[in-house]
Amino acid sequence: MGRVAELGSLGLYHTHVHSRCVFASIFDDTGRILLVRHGYGLRHWSTPGGRVEPQESPIAALLREVNEEIACQIRITHLIGVYAKPYRDDLVLSFAATIVAGSPQACLPEISISPSRREIRFLRSPSPGGFALGMHSTDAVG
Repeated sequence: MGRVAELGSLGLYHTHVHSRCVFASIFDDTGRILLVRHGYGLRHWSTPGGRVEPQESPIAALLREVNEEIACQIRITHLIGVYAKPYRDDLVLSFAATIVAGSPQACLPEISISPSRREIRFLRSPSPGGFALGMHSTDAVG
């Protein structure tokens, strides 16, 4: 208990999660992953997804977020991983999914639409180890 109390006095231990987020890793038939560039804030590149609203299940949130961002319906196949940013009280759930209806398209205001660039695209990993991008990145892709 002493270590927990010490962390608490430093402001590093909390019993609540400030935000819960969900993201979908959607792959096409050739193994490329779908990335989108958000139309707000720092305009991060990410897999489709976002925050879970109060009283909303993570599954319902992911279905809603994907529809809002890329106008598609998905089938969630399995949980890929659970990630945390403990100093920010964030918890992120990442799921594998496939598109069952619709064709991915950028939807304002969630996803940027630029006449000179596609802000939604399927990309192949540049290396066998996967993408160097994290869950969010402002790095240029393409």
